[in-house]
Amino acid sequence: MKKGLLCTTVLFLMLAGLPAVMAGDGPSVNLPEDPVSVRIYQSPYAYTLTRLSDVPEGYDVTNTGYKGWCVDITQLVYLWWPYTATLYSSCGEEILTVFPKYEAGDWNKVNYILNHKKGSFEDVQSAIWGTLEPDHPERPWWWSLNQENIDGMIADAHANGADYVPGGGDVMALIVFIAPDVQSTVIEWTVIPRPSVSGNVFIDALADGKFGPGEPGLQNVTVELHAEDGALVSSTLTDGSGFYEFEDVAAGAYSVSVSVDAAIANYFEPTADGPRQVTVENEDVTGINFGFAPNTGSILDDIGGFAGDGKNLGFWKHQLKTAISGKGKAHVPASTLEIYLDDIENLALPGLFTFYGPDAFLYAYDILSITSREADDILCKHLLAAEFNEVAGLGLYEPFGALQTALIAWAEYLADNPGEFTRQELLTAKDIMEAMNNSGE
Repeated sequence: MKKGLLCTTVLFLMLAGLPAVMAGDGPSVNLPEDPVSVRIYQSPYAYTLTRLSDVPEGYDVTNTGYKGWCVDITQLVYLWWPYTATLYSSCGEEILTVFPKYEAGDWNKVNYILNHKKGSFEDVQSAIWGTLEPDHPERPWWWSLNQENIDGMIADAHANGADYVPGGGDVMALIVFIAPDVQSTVIEWTVIPRPSVSGNVFIDALADGKFGPGEPGLQNVTVELHAEDGALVSSTLTDGSGFYEFEDVAAGAYSVSVSVDAAIANYFEPTADGPRQVTVENEDVTGINFGFAPNTGSILDDIGGFAGDGKNLGFWKHQLKTAISGKGKAHVPASTLEIYLDDIENLALPGLFTFYGPDAFLYAYDILSITSREADDILCKHLLAAEFNEVAGLGLYEPFGALQTALIAWAEYLADNPGEFTRQELLTAKDIMEAMNNSGE
């Protein structure tokens, strides 16, 4: 006798990782256009085990068994029975035609559930059913046993799943469509990670067009990936180190461009032509870097006219001296200075300034009190004063805040690598730091 299952026993789970934005925007999967052979079994690991056969070589699915689920409450499917079925991606546009009663956002929610499972496979199946068929009166007998967990998965899917798109390594549902009058099932397919495009947006302190060790990055820079026809594919921001990455990029020709803060764009010049052209094939594309070097002549010409509230080197020396002696009037409490020193240690080049324990104030005071005429020593003391202003939220007023941060990072690199620069270049950096420190006078 044939054994059949209704959705009260086998829920039909249709998955689609399309963002509610639009069908077809999710991961691509290479599926055979012609029907393949299918048998459905019970499984201890999912609601069903769906075994595919007669799948030709060269596709993203193979002749093997896949974890499966059900969705359609009203249709019957026979276990172990040989069927032929057409496979559809839950992220493809065709699925919306095959199952018109569901929208792209519904399939996104199912994909979300499959990637955020909680409890038993019966709970997961029930959550899929409750998400796709919320008004159907029929419920499996086990629903009441774990209702809190099931309802929690359903609520989570509604709250966070409408725009969910599976990424590389995530599970994406593939729909196994047998016939309109037969229960369709969904199989779990692991998304094959596609290549990424990455690089750094950095301060090219050496102005050589190359991203060298230790050269500081520019944070929160907008980086855009455009298709060959100019259409925007994706946009991202650089992280604290200036790094950016576009993941899961389809094969093709692209261009990468950056858009830096307006003040930085006015006073830093790109050291390599942009946008950059890239071709994505089977491997990650790395090292698509964008360097910017300060136009020190323009900066020195204009910086004296920038408004600000920077405190000069003498101000910070006095605060440290008062904290060390415990005598005199301080504008900045010792407890606040401790916080500032911790923050300074973690600016663009951690380790350039390191302040140790009970002698931290004394060490910082000694730097600000340097009497050496060596250019790197002179730069260091004015740089430290500029960093005090930076972490205290002082210095150049907007719209020049990002410019100040970038100039401090640039000066840190010079101070850390003085042998790479001439005396005049080091003293020019010192003059810029001093001008920012004096902006409040």
